[in-house]
Amino acid sequence: MPVSVQLLEALDDACKEEDQEKICDVLDRLQETDLDVDFIVKHVGKKVKLLRTHSSAEVKKKAVALTQFWKEVVKKKVESSGKGKGRAAVKVKEEEVKQEVDNAAKIGKDSIERSGKIAVLPERTRAINHKNVESCPKGKPVVYWMSRDQRVQDNWAMLYAQQQALEAGAPLAVCFNLVDSFLGAGLRQFGFMLRGLKEVEEELKELNIPFFLLRGDCVKTIPKFVKDNNVGLVVPVWVASDKQEVGARTLRPKIHRLLPKFHQNFPAVMSHPHPWKTSPPPTDFEAALKSLKCDESIPEVTWAKPGSAAGLENLSKFLMQKFKNFNTKRNDPSEEVLSDMSPWLHFGQVAPARCALEAKSFSKMHSESYASYIEELVVRRELSDNFCHYNKKYDSLEGCAGWAQETLKVHAGDKRPHVYSLAKLEEAKTHDDLWNAAQLELVHRGKMHGFMRMYWAKKILEWTSSPEEALKFAILLNDKYNLDGRDPNGFVGCMWSIGGVHDMG
Repeated sequence: MPVSVQLLEALDDACKEEDQEKICDVLDRLQETDLDVDFIVKHVGKKVKLLRTHSSAEVKKKAVALTQFWKEVVKKKVESSGKGKGRAAVKVKEEEVKQEVDNAAKIGKDSIERSGKIAVLPERTRAINHKNVESCPKGKPVVYWMSRDQRVQDNWAMLYAQQQALEAGAPLAVCFNLVDSFLGAGLRQFGFMLRGLKEVEEELKELNIPFFLLRGDCVKTIPKFVKDNNVGLVVPVWVASDKQEVGARTLRPKIHRLLPKFHQNFPAVMSHPHPWKTSPPPTDFEAALKSLKCDESIPEVTWAKPGSAAGLENLSKFLMQKFKNFNTKRNDPSEEVLSDMSPWLHFGQVAPARCALEAKSFSKMHSESYASYIEELVVRRELSDNFCHYNKKYDSLEGCAGWAQETLKVHAGDKRPHVYSLAKLEEAKTHDDLWNAAQLELVHRGKMHGFMRMYWAKKILEWTSSPEEALKFAILLNDKYNLDGRDPNGFVGCMWSIGGVHDMG
C-alpha cells in the first residue's frame, strides 16, 4: 500500500477516535511527505480542510498551515506544467493518480487488459540454456522456481512467470526447494524463512496458484517435478556491472544511470485464471522445520515477525517515525533510527525496490536522509553482490587487494595485549564492555547496529592470533547468530573491516 494511502487511512482512524494527538501527528507526517498533487486535491485535501474548524486549537493551527502549504505546492505544479491554471490543470494526470491509489491487484489486472501481457523489461530476464524461452508451449504448465526472492508481490520473476502462463493459457505454480542444511544456518534463520514461506503459500492460494515445497538436492528435485507435471517452462531467479568494482565510487554512477529504468513501480500478480490440475495439500511447515539438520541451540527472535506483511509494516514505521533523523543519527548506536529491514531483505520477503519507491515519497522533505538511505540500500548492497559474484575468494583473505594482504602479512607478528578464543568471543567475555554489548545484541536479537558491526569485526582482528583466524571467527559468528547471515553484505562487511575490501571507495 502506498505511503500516501496509509497516511489517509491513519487520518481517518485518528478522526474517528477523536484523538487530537494522533491527528496532529498525522498532519505533521503529511507535511513531511512528498505527495502527488492530484492525490492532495482529490483525496486528502478535503479532509484536512474540514479540520480547519476543529475544536482543538492545535489541530486547527496545523490544518490551516498544511492547507496553505499545499496551496503553494499546487500553485508551483500548475505553473511548471504549462498546461493552464487552476484545478483543471491539476486534473491532467488523473489516470496516474488512479494508478497510485488503486490497490495492487487492480493495477496488475489493468496492465494485462490493456496490453495482453505484464510488462517485464527484457533486461530483467536472461536464458540459462539454449532453449527458446520467449514463450511457453500452449497449455503446458509454467513453474516459478522461487529462491532468493521469497515473496509474491513486487517480484519480477513471479510476474514474468505469470506473463508466460497467461500467454500460453496455462496453469502456474510456484516451487521452493528446501535443503536440510545450508552454510551453517540454524533454527533462527530457517524458522524465519519457513514462516515467511507459509505466508507466501497462503497468499498464492488466494490467487489460485499452488505452492510446492520440495525437499532435497535441486539437481534431482526440480527435474523430477518438471517431468511429473509435464511443465513447459521453468522460471528461475536473476545488470549493474560486468566486472568486479573496486569500490562504491566506481559502481555508484553505474547504479544511478540504471535506476530510472529499473526503479519503476510493480504491477501486481493477479488471480490466475487457469487452475493447476490438482490442488496440493497445505504444507506442514512446522514438520519441515523440525526435520531439518540444523543447530537448534539458537532460538528464533520475537522482535521481527517473518513475512512480507510484517516487513512492509516495519518499513512504514521506519519511514514515518525515523526517516527524518536517518542521515544525522544513523551512526549513533544509542539512537533508534535504522530501518531494521535487513532480515526481510535478506530472505527476499520485501523487495529493495519497494523500500526505495516508498522512501522516494519523503525525498523532497528529507533529501539528505533519502540520499543516505539509497546509498546503503542500493549502492552498498549492489556493491556487496558485485564483489561476491565476481570474486570467488569472497570469504578469504586471498580475495583482498594485494596491498591489503601485504599489510596484514607485515603486521601478523605484532604483539597483541589481548588474545581471545572463539568461545570467549562468542560468550562476550572480553575486557571491552562496548564490544561485549554488541556481541550480546547479536546473540539475543539476531541483529547488530551497522556502525557497531564495523567496530566488532575490527576488534576481532586485534584480538586473534592471525588475520586468517580473525576473518574465520567473524564470518562464523555473523552467520551463526545474524538473521541476515550468509549474505553478501555480511561477507563484505567482514572483508572490509579485516581486509580493507572497497577501501578508498
